[in-house]
Amino acid sequence: MSEEIFFNLVFISGILYLLLHLAIFIGIKLAKYFLQSDSQLKNISVIIATRNEEENISNCIKSILNQNYPKDKFEIIVVNDRSSDGTKKIVEEFKEIKLINIEELPIGVFGKKNALRIGIEESKNDILVFTDADCLPENNWLRNISNYFDEKTGAVVGYSPYKYSITLPKLLNDFIEYEELKTSLYSFGAIGLGNGFLATGRNLSYRRKVYDEVEGYKNINHSISGDDDLFLQQIQTKTNWRIKYMSDDNSFVFTNPPKDFKDFYTQRLRHLSASKHYSLFGKLFFGAIHLNSILILINLFLIPAFGILFLFLKIFVDLIFIESQKYNLKSKIQFFKSIYLEIFLVIYYFVFGVISIFKKPKWNLKTN
Repeated sequence: MSEEIFFNLVFISGILYLLLHLAIFIGIKLAKYFLQSDSQLKNISVIIATRNEEENISNCIKSILNQNYPKDKFEIIVVNDRSSDGTKKIVEEFKEIKLINIEELPIGVFGKKNALRIGIEESKNDILVFTDADCLPENNWLRNISNYFDEKTGAVVGYSPYKYSITLPKLLNDFIEYEELKTSLYSFGAIGLGNGFLATGRNLSYRRKVYDEVEGYKNINHSISGDDDLFLQQIQTKTNWRIKYMSDDNSFVFTNPPKDFKDFYTQRLRHLSASKHYSLFGKLFFGAIHLNSILILINLFLIPAFGILFLFLKIFVDLIFIESQKYNLKSKIQFFKSIYLEIFLVIYYFVFGVISIFKKPKWNLKTN
């Protein structure tokens, strides 16, 4: 009886999984079809919240200063959040940068949101652009952001692929690249469907008036993370502003991957910690994906033949989805590589989903 129940559950979840990916496919088409641009160059404030980033902050600032964008049209604000290394000294060498130093963290707030809030309050322009200290934006990043902001647009979400790391095993490098691609396509499609709930703070921009309209981070201060996706959900559910996904390859922001597996583990738990505060659409979306993985793994033990069948059907859906959409984000990931990466993704969703229930995320010295 239990075998029949699990078989039916996996079958139903498989159908739901297929429908979700079909919806995302349609959403991406809609997001591109209704895309409008505005060639008028906007005044932009770039805000970087940083802590103990002496190895990265200089290259990040240089990449922004070298943008193909008029120098009088943007400012760069670096908020140095209690760094104990040489971050402050390095930033001070850039006379064009507005540096804000935080010496103490107020009780009851999280470091990054506090730093971002201070940076926003000190900004002078309506378009706020965010990235991290370990990121390198493409040269036309700011120009593309400006073009995407027409009069009805309140936020623009961008793609931030990970750079290849020689310190990580090849399998982990491939997995991180694949997961980021897939999650970004989900973000792209959901925005096209009018349910934006995924974003990365490494490549995110919104209007100051939007920030004020949703009362800043007031309603999401209970989460350690979420200055990106949870904030985007505030815009989606509480305002009438349009959200766009920026997929031009010269608008990408490349970022450093986790340094090792421990760093990867900590980072993923931090990301998952925000999911419990997602909007209903976000919870249902990822809930269905995680449930599908869990049921497939259970069915592999109860009815191995059917478990393998459903696993390969899932992989088939994912391969069709990735192969048909990866060009949107200029990905060159190989077809056959996606097969074994999907298997690892099933295990990943199950393991980290369970761990996140019992394990509280910890922040490292850079983001605490």
